[in-house]
Amino acid sequence: MSEIETTPPVEKKKRNKGQFVFKEYIINQELSIGQKVGTDALLVAGYTCIAKYKPYNLLKGNENSKNNQLNKLVFEEPDTPYDYNQGKNHNEIINYDEEQEEEKEGNEIWPKYILDIGTGTNVLSIMMGQRFKKSIINSIDIDDSAIAQAKINIDTIFKQGKSITDRNYLFHTAIQDFKPNNFITTTTTTTTTTTNNNNNKDDHNVILKHVHGIDLEKNEITIPLLLKQGKSYTPSIDGYYDLIISAPPYFPTDPVNDLVVSNMQKNRRVARHTHTLTMDDLVQSVKRLLRPDIGLFTTIVSVPDPAFDLELAAKNHGFICLEIIDVSDTPQSKIIRKMYTFKLPSISINNNNNNNNQNNNINSNENSKTCFTYGETVKRKFAIYETSIKESTIRNHRKHSNQYKWMLNDFCNHFLKEEFLTK
Repeated sequence: MSEIETTPPVEKKKRNKGQFVFKEYIINQELSIGQKVGTDALLVAGYTCIAKYKPYNLLKGNENSKNNQLNKLVFEEPDTPYDYNQGKNHNEIINYDEEQEEEKEGNEIWPKYILDIGTGTNVLSIMMGQRFKKSIINSIDIDDSAIAQAKINIDTIFKQGKSITDRNYLFHTAIQDFKPNNFITTTTTTTTTTTNNNNNKDDHNVILKHVHGIDLEKNEITIPLLLKQGKSYTPSIDGYYDLIISAPPYFPTDPVNDLVVSNMQKNRRVARHTHTLTMDDLVQSVKRLLRPDIGLFTTIVSVPDPAFDLELAAKNHGFICLEIIDVSDTPQSKIIRKMYTFKLPSISINNNNNNNNQNNNINSNENSKTCFTYGETVKRKFAIYETSIKESTIRNHRKHSNQYKWMLNDFCNHFLKEEFLTK
């Protein structure tokens, strides 16, 4: 009687927890920050980058745009087998803005300005910078160690000569206190020596600096280039962002009454618990900063809390929920996260204007170019893995779903090792 051959379980390769490796760059996370790169960040960034609801994709005749094709692949045809050969080709991307590639007359850049609330390692902003190649990105965090780590990642990738973080600008403040046009005038002095009489000459340069702006090494190069183009590194003219993304803290605990939380390391507590940023705080801040009608707000939260609080706050502040993605561990398991796309119709601003920007005028001509309709919320499902950990043939690892791999194809390569796994 012949013996049945069996394939022994494959050990999961230990990875450096101080780094997260992407196709084009490495995110360093060795500093003691509260939140490292995790599944939530990858999901909300990948989902946001599809950009199904950007104006171009909603125009008649653009149903088969690259973005819409990927959206269909991920959410309407989730069983489509993933093409590992395409995944291994780092030079070929499947999701981009063909209207910007073609540079046809009348094509507008969207989003012009992106805001990342609670940036942490800066992973969301860096993924946005890779995907939206002409957008200016503002990244905000309240935590000192997060700012220090984000600064390292931005400058490191910039020094590698990649056009990913060159448009990324970092701010150290709570989102409740952030104003895009809060600049101060500073003076720098440069001393030069004349060749004739060896006298020193002082040149005084007046520059504008944001109150909460962080001095990045790359800013010495990128900010002067922006100024020459007549641009600002924040939307200082009207104070509005076209896209706001956030993976916010979502444990609704009180550090005053909860000893476990109060004894937790401060940066970890701030990153994970809502006592410094409630869902109502988040939504109010987004309402103040999001461009009405064509601006989008995307986020991910746990269920049932604070998903219920987020939905209630969004409704109370006049937002419309365009889409909800129910995220589960496997296709058969319960919902563990929800991803959202919200927009803010100008009518809600006009009825209850709490916007504190200096210029709150809405350009009706610009808004009329889009064909957004306020219908029922679209609901989709998304599974992270194909199987549970018990069903997996690789120890301490599971095969990711086709949805997951298609959505993150342009960014990640950690799932390419799954090519020959049956489960």
